[in-house]
Amino acid sequence: MSSPTMPDEARTPCFPHITLQKTLCLLGVLFLHATLPFTEGSPFWQFYADERSVAATALASFLGAVLIPSFIFASGFLLAHALEQRQRTFSERLASRVRRLLRPWLLTVLFWLVPLYTLFDLPSFNRPLHATLLEGYSAALRGLFADHLWFLLVLFWVTLFWLLLLPLVRRTNQFVGFVVAVAAAALAQGFGGGLTWFCFWEISAPLFFFYLGCLAYWHRERIDSLLMRFPLLLLFGLAAALVVLSPLPSAPFAVTCLVSSVGCAFSYLLSLMLVHKGYQSLRAFVPYRYFEEHSFRFYLFHMPTGLLVFRIVNGAVELPVFLQIVVIFVLCFAATSVIVIVNRRLEEMFRAWLPIKTTCNL
Repeated sequence: MSSPTMPDEARTPCFPHITLQKTLCLLGVLFLHATLPFTEGSPFWQFYADERSVAATALASFLGAVLIPSFIFASGFLLAHALEQRQRTFSERLASRVRRLLRPWLLTVLFWLVPLYTLFDLPSFNRPLHATLLEGYSAALRGLFADHLWFLLVLFWVTLFWLLLLPLVRRTNQFVGFVVAVAAAALAQGFGGGLTWFCFWEISAPLFFFYLGCLAYWHRERIDSLLMRFPLLLLFGLAAALVVLSPLPSAPFAVTCLVSSVGCAFSYLLSLMLVHKGYQSLRAFVPYRYFEEHSFRFYLFHMPTGLLVFRIVNGAVELPVFLQIVVIFVLCFAATSVIVIVNRRLEEMFRAWLPIKTTCNL
């Protein structure tokens, strides 16, 4: 199966801190999924260990407030840069998003997600136990059973929305764009709950975070200058705010958006600091560099790999919860690395019959 890339802008060399931000977010998602079995519970997660942990629940809340919102924020940053270059027409950009978001979603659903969840009879959101292969395909091809691939669908809808509006906003008033982002997020939250197909009901907050990324691009020089005046103080302040705010149960939508906006600022500042201080040392670490170069493949294939690793580890070893999480994360990373290597070899073998780009660098 071939794995097309993330959008072209994701490989832009002009902004290494954004590349780092997106890479750390995807790496964090792998760790988050290793943590979720030890949390107090979620309607979207079906696998749990016998021993739950309050600390694991707080950690998952912290990561959840930071990772996906920050990735969407970075995507908005890069799209604003791409539109400023004016190198492509709208139809070319739309076709690119279809190739790089919807095609990998479809291929992964057809040849990886549904077959493996059926083979091992894994429960998931909108896929009950003992569902047949046909039932799995029926739910997946309507975007109801998407598992971790929900993110590709949401990112496509959000990008399409802002591809249509950003040229107008940039030429008129950025404050108007902010009002549009808030209004669109509120409307999607209030009235989009019934639009369950293709994860459309999950676009509300991402609409807002995407535009925050656009604003960060347009004002990047001023923002970077302000952040780097007292970077450590600001980083610890943002982290403290997240620790205090992220575990809030059943918080209103506006509060969750505020918390995740703080998470976007935290990950942006952290990435900016690492690029200035230790990014080259980080890239010298081979496992990290390999992950950065193939992070999208890792994202596609780390599930249900992580669930199968959890099944093996759960109850097989007597370790503290945090060490179990680390073991599951490391084993999932190793197993997914093998899958990524095999996937790349298959792409090379069948490249003559698959006339599509197959590199996956962020």
